[in-house]
Amino acid sequence: MTRSIIAAPLFALLLAAAACGGAAEQEGSPDPTAAPTAAPTTAAAEGTTYVGVEYEFQGEDQLASGQQTITLENGGEQPHELQLMLLEEGRTSADIEALFEADDPSQGIPEWVTQVGGTYTDVGETASFDAELEAGTYAMVCFIPDEDGVPHAAKGMIKQVTVA
Repeated sequence: MTRSIIAAPLFALLLAAAACGGAAEQEGSPDPTAAPTAAPTTAAAEGTTYVGVEYEFQGEDQLASGQQTITLENGGEQPHELQLMLLEEGRTSADIEALFEADDPSQGIPEWVTQVGGTYTDVGETASFDAELEAGTYAMVCFIPDEDGVPHAAKGMIKQVTVA
């Protein structure tokens, strides 16, 4: 069996979960005639940018816990996505890599993976998402298939990030 056939059912579910996750930003301009309101009391998000190229994420290996704005800048020649997943304690990005080599496509989404958020960028674009990060080990994964149908992650586009 090829990796693309094996990985497709498993990661189609992850992509569906990713489409439902992530923080949405609301836009709108305040009414200039309204009385001023107090500024929000939540802390401003820290920001980190990752560059997606064929077939890797370039950027920080460690992030601070708390509210983060994660930006994906597509510096490659193909579309890319950054799906951020919290891994159960003791798991690493090697466990995600092993999923692409598994012989059982019916295994579904592993219980040890929690989708945190994600974004998609076309060539030359930049996109961001906000996430509340707790301490732990995370994996950044690009599930976009290459021209040969193999997901970019199966070609190495997986990055482990530690949040402390």
